[in-house]
Amino acid sequence: MARKTFISYKYSEAQNLRDKIISKLGDDAKYYRGEDGYSENLSSYKAETIKNRLSDMIWGTSVTIVILSPQMIFSNWIEWELKYSLRVQSRNGRSSYANGIVAVIQKDKNTATYIQAGINFDPYGWLKKRNIDGSFSYRKELLFPVIYNNRFNKKDNAESNLPRDYIEIVNEDSFLKNPGNYIESAYQKSQLIDSYVITKQ
Repeated sequence: MARKTFISYKYSEAQNLRDKIISKLGDDAKYYRGEDGYSENLSSYKAETIKNRLSDMIWGTSVTIVILSPQMIFSNWIEWELKYSLRVQSRNGRSSYANGIVAVIQKDKNTATYIQAGINFDPYGWLKKRNIDGSFSYRKELLFPVIYNNRFNKKDNAESNLPRDYIEIVNEDSFLKNPGNYIESAYQKSQLIDSYVITKQ
């Protein structure tokens, strides 16, 4: 089933992936409520005006897709959009509940790393770090706290079949193969949000 969605992203480096996602939504793109290639440029507006425009877009959606790109941490708005997405909002007697959120790692050939001396080229390597045991984890310094604080946050008494992370991180290739699957998973978690320890900071 289609869900109303919003995409949070850094325009200067992720607009192409935003467009790919909208295209891959197919007929479900009519439920998309965020910016697209035809949207008005808000950069010249005052901060309060931008917040009002963005909140109008997010309010009433049920899933936020955030694009993780190398310079996203310098965005003026992504962190605010994610925090707003997790709030319960009321307007004119109607409520909009916390969104499900899925994070999509953007490929980046310019900053991609080589694993094991050039073997296994990884276009998502910019977000990864090698741990002492040889495994990999995501670099927290490149993510907003509201993202990494809402991972590994399923409550101990929650249903065993629920995913461990409220905000799932998935790479671009996997997401574009079946965006509806990831959107629906994020939505279903939002319906069971009390099963997670949600951090809005």
